[in-house]
Amino acid sequence: MVALKRVISFLARPALLGASLFSHRINSRSYRSRLLHVKSIEAGVSSYKALAPKTRALIGIGLMVNASAMLMFSDQIEGALGLTPPPDDQTKLLKVYSVERETKQ
Repeated sequence: MVALKRVISFLARPALLGASLFSHRINSRSYRSRLLHVKSIEAGVSSYKALAPKTRALIGIGLMVNASAMLMFSDQIEGALGLTPPPDDQTKLLKVYSVERETKQ
């Protein structure tokens, strides 16, 4: 939890790389929006931590099952949507080229 707070506080700071120390005042609008985004992430994390452990486990298992199903069925889904590449493009992707190595004399 401490590491997460450090990351969030690092993201909330204005970027000082390649700029003067007061350049964040010029860009204060993006700083405020970034700070609000970080606050919303913190709210999401705290509401997730407020759930019962069994509920969090079920959410985690559900996400893993969803990711596994997408890995298994992504080819069929792409085919149904017509997003598969033409066969000649597939052969170009899978073709292995060999390069002759010169011998030293």
